[in-house]
Amino acid sequence: MQAVATDRRPGRAAAEEQAHVAAGLQACPPDVLDLVLWHEREIGRLLSAIDEHEQALAIELRPALAARHDEIARAGERLASHREQDATRARVAALTSSLSWCATAPARRLYDWYLAVLARAKGGRA
Repeated sequence: MQAVATDRRPGRAAAEEQAHVAAGLQACPPDVLDLVLWHEREIGRLLSAIDEHEQALAIELRPALAARHDEIARAGERLASHREQDATRARVAALTSSLSWCATAPARRLYDWYLAVLARAKGGRA
C-alpha cells in the first residue's frame, strides 16, 4: 500500500484540504471506511476507559496502597518488638532455671533481707 503525501503549504485553503480528504474517502471501498470508523470509535472508547482507570488509581487506589504499606511497616515493627521480648524472656528463663541460679538462691534471699534491715535502720520502710 502506498502512503499519500499531504501538501501542507501555508497558502493552501482549508476548503481545498477538505475536498482532498473527501475525494480520498470516496475512493475507498465502503467496508474499509466502516472498519476505520469502527476502529476510531473503539480507540476512543478504550482511551476513555484508560483515563477512568488512571483517575481511579490516582484518587482511590494509590492512597489506599500507601496506607497499607504503612500498616505493614508498623506491623513489622511490632513483630520485631515481640520477637525481642520473647528472646529476652527466653534468656531470663534459661538463667533462672540454671544450676548456678538455684544454688545461689539462698544467698540472694539473705542479701535481700540484709538490704531490708539496712533500710529500716536508716529510717525507711522495706
